[in-house]
Amino acid sequence: MRLRLFALPVLILAASAASAATQHRPPRWSWGKAGVDMAQYRADSIACAQQTVAHDISGSDPARAFQLATRLTDDETDPLEYQRAGQMIGVDRQIAKVKDMQYAMLEHCLTALGYRPFKLTDAQRDRLNDLAPGSDARREYLHGLAADPEVLAAQGD
Repeated sequence: MRLRLFALPVLILAASAASAATQHRPPRWSWGKAGVDMAQYRADSIACAQQTVAHDISGSDPARAFQLATRLTDDETDPLEYQRAGQMIGVDRQIAKVKDMQYAMLEHCLTALGYRPFKLTDAQRDRLNDLAPGSDARREYLHGLAADPEVLAAQGD
């Protein structure tokens, strides 16, 4: 029983981790709002992220695909069956669909709060690449770009 409940999520996580590991460069776009202070920038970022991850996607096509794969492997103990079920539903494709849905939700939230996208220059992406993800230095650097009206005007969507 544990193998059945455990194997499909492991397959999904492995595919997601492999996809993330291939991304070596920071994103090409970020979001900004001229003059926003750091406290508000962080609060808005956290609020939109929480709203995005809390959104129920259980009725979505990817969720139905994963449910199908789970039903197909309910009585299986052969790990190859989990792999076949994952291939049948296209795990990577389903994860990409979820990411697209989440990005659309995040974009909607940020837009509603007055933020707009701006394209990062190669130099800005290089600088971000030098800063540890999740670090205060990285957050401060992104905030500096996001709050700068000149950056937003020159690099805005």
